[in-house]
Amino acid sequence: MATRVISDYITPSEEIQAENGEITADNLLDEVSLYNLYDSRESPEQDAERILNITYPTETLTTIIKRTTEKFDASTSVSEGAHIVGGEFGSGKSHIELVLYHLLSSPDLGQRWLDENDIDASLPDDAQTSALQMLNLDSDYDKLHVAVGDYLDIDAWQTGNPPGVHEIRDALDDQPTAVFIDEFERWFGMSGRAEYRDDNLGFLQNLLEAAGRDDTQRAVYDSTRLEEADVEAILPRTNPFRHGLSRRRDEKIRFLLHRLVGDVTDPEGLASLAQEYTDVYRNNGQIQLSDYQEMEGRIEDYYPFHPVALDTLMDKFSEQQGHQDARGLLHLLTEIF
Repeated sequence: MATRVISDYITPSEEIQAENGEITADNLLDEVSLYNLYDSRESPEQDAERILNITYPTETLTTIIKRTTEKFDASTSVSEGAHIVGGEFGSGKSHIELVLYHLLSSPDLGQRWLDENDIDASLPDDAQTSALQMLNLDSDYDKLHVAVGDYLDIDAWQTGNPPGVHEIRDALDDQPTAVFIDEFERWFGMSGRAEYRDDNLGFLQNLLEAAGRDDTQRAVYDSTRLEEADVEAILPRTNPFRHGLSRRRDEKIRFLLHRLVGDVTDPEGLASLAQEYTDVYRNNGQIQLSDYQEMEGRIEDYYPFHPVALDTLMDKFSEQQGHQDARGLLHLLTEIF
């Protein structure tokens, strides 16, 4: 077997390196909050370049980006613009919304990131964006339409009944507009808002329906844990795109490696090392694999961690109640690294 060390093949990412080069978890951005976008003090969430640099373009994220840009492209026939992003706490729902917010808010930087990651999509250069983390809004709103109207500077929504689908369409003219809603279920379910349940459900339905029309350039993103039956019941009526994050294990692993590994400095050496490992398995009668070639590829892709070790850790973290497997593993694997 080879006698070289990990640093002969790869470098750690800048995110987990201290100034003296030591690996540390101190600088990890392991949790993001959309309300920090509006903080008067600087926050990591406001740094579009940093957020995009730590983002791995998963299949789910890439799909949402492509469908969003198609929705905002007047030359296409795509009408659907409502997206429901579901997953457990810590599964990355808020991060996806934050990335989309920055792509649309900083289209020059965003387009470079799309091109670098071979994502065939073109961002609009005049999109309006609004991100509502419902538990931490600028004011104590009881009605969703008042909060959304305030964040979009629509004065007409500050009084009266929730606007209908046509009113939502007409209020924003033809400007591409993206509304991000996070933690709606918990905000909606609070006992103090019980008398506004019908208004809030009705407006959410109208907002999603407006985003699904071919005569609007609206996109709405609602992150949810799918725990509120009343909210879940209205979704089929609006026919949104639905994206589930909890079961995409391979995407989570690639996200972790993207955050931890910088550059592969010796790809040929790494490929040779993966082959050496797999040859040991081939020649060991006590180790029987169904596909040695697949294992060789996974060892190369997941280096410096063995794929079976990562699968086992994902299982263990996922078994914990209220688990945050990707977020928790990010810290653990940094310490191991």
